[in-house]
Formats: sequence, structure tokens, C-alpha cells
Amino acid sequence: MVFLGGGFGSLLRFGLCKLSYAIWDEIWPATCMVNIFGSLTYLFLATKFPSMPAQYNELIKIGMLGGLTTFSTFSYEIFSLVQKGQMANAALVFGLNILFGIAMGIWIFGQKVI
Repeated sequence: MVFLGGGFGSLLRFGLCKLSYAIWDEIWPATCMVNIFGSLTYLFLATKFPSMPAQYNELIKIGMLGGLTTFSTFSYEIFSLVQKGQMANAALVFGLNILFGIAMGIWIFGQKVI
């Protein structure tokens, strides 16, 4: 199920990136759109269908949304921590995933574009 959903999500992202580039001559609008769409879809499914059957969870949330964007799971993790009142942990997760990743990239690769 993860394989099927992941393939579909990846193809969807690829198509949206091609379309975005054709319209705006840039790919980042598509990346932004799929990240927002993926995050909102994951949060919607998690809140409206908390006991989703495992095969649907694997197909849609893990596979399709994971193939479309890894940002969806990241957003859900922060959302869950905020819902539980764990603001410090939410800030830590955000900082480690975003700021630490960027800082490590700069430290490892310097200003060189790969």
C-alpha cells in the first residue's frame, strides 16, 4: 500500500512541478502548494478519521502524502505537540528539522551549490 500510494504521490508532485514551471518558469510555487496541500490533508485525515484502517493509512497518509511531500508528517508532528501543550518540544522539532538542517547544510557544503 505504501509503495502504491508513494508512487502516485511522487507522480502527482512531478506533474505539479512541471505545470508550475510551465506557468511561472519556477518550480518553488508547486513545492509550496504540495507542502501546504499535503499538510492540510494529513491534518484533516488525522483529526476527522483518527482510527483510519491501516491499509488506508498506509496508502494515503504514509504513501501518497509521503510521496507528495515529507512536509505533511513534519507539520502533523508539530501540530500534535502543540495540541498536547508541548510548545517547547514543538519548537525543538521545528528548529531541529528546519534550522539545524539548514545550518548543517551550510556547515557541510559551505556556500557551494550542489
